[in-house]
Amino acid sequence: MHLPERKRRDWRISADGKVSVFVTFLKFYRESNRYWYDLSQDDIEKWVHYEKAFIVFIMGSHEKVLAVPLSILQEHLRKKHILLDKGGKNTLHIILEDNSYEFGELPNLDVAPFYNAYDLR
Repeated sequence: MHLPERKRRDWRISADGKVSVFVTFLKFYRESNRYWYDLSQDDIEKWVHYEKAFIVFIMGSHEKVLAVPLSILQEHLRKKHILLDKGGKNTLHIILEDNSYEFGELPNLDVAPFYNAYDLR
């Protein structure tokens, strides 16, 4: 893996240029039962051109992650008519409810298959 041209520490690209992985993490806000993540439409448009692109949402530690294929996340954002700001940041929330997780903005996206899914292909 190597860094893209902008030298972002949170984004890696495989040596063959086919796989893009963006890693994002924030701490858990206990008062709201939420993790908060900033994403921009500009970033998604850059990542979507890779044969395989993933966003890894770290939820406090490497033992609790959602490794979501960008194509699936983008499809659900479109279905809900959510367009992230160009150049700006929008927030996606991962909510902890009864020992399960869901995106606050995308409650119909079943995230169970992506929980600690380090082996996605």
